[in-house]
Amino acid sequence: MKRVIVLVLCVCMLMAIASGCAKEPAPSASVSGGTDVSSSATAAAGSTETAGPISPSEDDSMLFDFENAETDIFTQRDLSSFGIPFAEIEIAQENADTGKGYKVLLDYNGGCWCQSLDASLPENFKQCKDYTYLRVWVSNPGEGPLSIGMVFTAGSAISSINCVEAVVTRCDGKVLETETDDSAGTGQQDHVKLPAGFEGWVAFPVAEEMVPYYTNPLVEDLSAAASVNFDMRPGAPSGMEYYVLDDICLSDSTKGTERDFTGFEAQTLEDIKEDVAEGLTAMLDVKPNVTYMPEYDPKSNATGANSWSNIKALTYDGVEIGGKKTKVFAYIGYPEGASASSKAPAIVLMHGGGGHAYAEWVKRWTDRGYVAIAMDNTGYFPSQAGKGLAGREADPATYWTFGLAGDFAEEGYVNAPNNSGMQDAGSRAERQWMYNAVSQAILAHNILRADEKVDSSRIGITGISWGGVITSLAIGYDTRYAFAIPIYGSGYLEEALSFMGPNFNTEASKVVWSAQERFDNVDFPVLWLGWNSDNCFSINSNSKSYLDTKNTDKTVLSMINKMNHSHGSAWVQPISYYYADWIVKGGSGLSQVKNQPSGREVSIEIDKPAQASNVTAKIYYITEEMTYSQKPGNSTTTMDQSWQTVNCTVSNNTITGSVPSQAHSYYVEITTTINGTGYVTCSSYVVLG
Repeated sequence: MKRVIVLVLCVCMLMAIASGCAKEPAPSASVSGGTDVSSSATAAAGSTETAGPISPSEDDSMLFDFENAETDIFTQRDLSSFGIPFAEIEIAQENADTGKGYKVLLDYNGGCWCQSLDASLPENFKQCKDYTYLRVWVSNPGEGPLSIGMVFTAGSAISSINCVEAVVTRCDGKVLETETDDSAGTGQQDHVKLPAGFEGWVAFPVAEEMVPYYTNPLVEDLSAAASVNFDMRPGAPSGMEYYVLDDICLSDSTKGTERDFTGFEAQTLEDIKEDVAEGLTAMLDVKPNVTYMPEYDPKSNATGANSWSNIKALTYDGVEIGGKKTKVFAYIGYPEGASASSKAPAIVLMHGGGGHAYAEWVKRWTDRGYVAIAMDNTGYFPSQAGKGLAGREADPATYWTFGLAGDFAEEGYVNAPNNSGMQDAGSRAERQWMYNAVSQAILAHNILRADEKVDSSRIGITGISWGGVITSLAIGYDTRYAFAIPIYGSGYLEEALSFMGPNFNTEASKVVWSAQERFDNVDFPVLWLGWNSDNCFSINSNSKSYLDTKNTDKTVLSMINKMNHSHGSAWVQPISYYYADWIVKGGSGLSQVKNQPSGREVSIEIDKPAQASNVTAKIYYITEEMTYSQKPGNSTTTMDQSWQTVNCTVSNNTITGSVPSQAHSYYVEITTTINGTGYVTCSSYVVLG
């Protein structure tokens, strides 16, 4: 029997956890579950040409050929709890190996970033030990990578094939470098990552020892397995229409019958990086088309005056994908008295994972005298249920709908991508979520600069969690800002110790989206604001980002103890608004560290504002190397250590103190009280030798 899989895939936010961070844990083939961290590795070096075409061995033992199969030959697991719909399946000849194949259609609107396909193994699989490989034909004609893994069940034992020795052969016989990853978050290299445009065979070694699948018992004898699960991870939902599986067999050959390769060579990461830079630079000169949507303006629930009347709903044109425009929903708000003759400062607001365009956040800034614009950077729009009400953090999820529908549907437009958790970092620029998100920030900035009520020399940007990541990237491309406030997110995320780290530790993410590579471009003040025990990020990344931009006057680091991680926890911090006022309104300043600590005896000089009524300092330290792990009952990683403190002495502008002998690492916290409010700034994070 023979089969082809086509999935309609729509970018889904991977790990939407902790009210402002990112994605949910990824679905897994077993009930054990795991977090989709996708750390990438490379095996089997070299790219070689094989001699002459060969025919399939008569000794191949076919498991699934799909010739007379129905679409239910594989059972799709229900992944709706992860926001993933069932994929549409066809048995078709398109892009199959021979005859028909199993075609999985990827629904761009549906968020099909994972498919979990189960099948009972036929009787002849019991002879798997007589063969070298389990070979699968895979066609991936879209613009993004596709990871494939196989999970076998034998009784209560569940294990994956170790993919490090897998062989990837293109249909013309060219052996490709084998790239593996940990798409299911098992801690094993149990998926083979195939490039965009691939057509050919993946030969999984059956003689290799199986690898653990989370904490399940190991399958000791593969021939005893009763079922197999194909764990499929399309990496660029917005750029893929389908993929195909065919001719799944046991074989001693790594390939079937060769034929001409008619696909396309995927772009190199350097090409993609160049396209990203060129595209984002070009965005600086684009004035997007703006359409006001008054029926979606936020309104007060209470009777009486509408306290939201200064905030308007709109859409604006975003990145073009495949020659069609995307559409972005946003709220823009104006402070009282802003006019062409009395221009106000302004700010761009970038929400985090699981968030949307928050009118509440806009209002917090307009109440302080700023024009503010907050867009939805994940392709969502207010639903009919949320019409006129959406945009506050407590809004139910039903108030927002992904994709263009109803009043927002329009000929010539396509959906902007959803948060991909950086899984599409190797895709064409226009298809990537991060490229779209950074572009949306730049275009929102352009909207503010063109507004007659805005002082274009006093515009800032801030973002929370994933929005902080977007902000950290945007400021490297768009240097017209007066200030920036990345919250939680920063640069150096490939070094993050939390679960976010692996999202940025893939080769594609490191090449294309390393924010710190462009920090030299930042010539305006930055407040790096974070939580010292953040469950989604870690302060080593915040600290290094601060040091890279420290040469800019008024750049400070603030790591808040017991801050928590959420949109609400971030936007209630008074230091954000105080900092913006300092930069663009001539307000009071913050205490700044002039020289960073380095050893166990702390002696640092600070610049403190004249308005300060009191300045105190303490050392925050941990007694062992900072690590993160996932604890029982937690959906994300948390820091394993607890901060301890020791007070410092503040004399005029000098802070002195001794770091305890048991300390492994530390930073100095400085609290400056101005008009009754304490504002925290910090030294860099120091790891002792």
